[in-house]
Amino acid sequence: IVAGRPLSRSDFIVKSNSVSNLTFGSASDPNAQDRKYQKYENRNAHGGSNRNGGSGGIEIDANGVSTQTHLECQDRCQSDWSCDCVVYRRSDSTCWKRSQCTVSKFGKEDGDYDVYMRL
Repeated sequence: IVAGRPLSRSDFIVKSNSVSNLTFGSASDPNAQDRKYQKYENRNAHGGSNRNGGSGGIEIDANGVSTQTHLECQDRCQSDWSCDCVVYRRSDSTCWKRSQCTVSKFGKEDGDYDVYMRL
């Protein structure tokens, strides 16, 4: 699975007789069993240097990263032991990692954002 989707034959340039017995089957997400997050919908965990004065977490990456899905955003957090939660902006699939996340300090009614807290 790459960028949230399984690879298929069309992702490769393969001459018909160069790889014998080449097959493609279904694939499952290898991170699915390790990825455990609680979703806080319409919330935001602004980082400490955010213009909103900090709310709910400390920035790990000040500039968001474009992802394909919220699951890819969670995978970014999963691969970083300092990450406790991610902020995902639905409108453009931007993802920010945060540490020391505190649910009670998450911003509320931020309609375009969701926070996924690592369990």
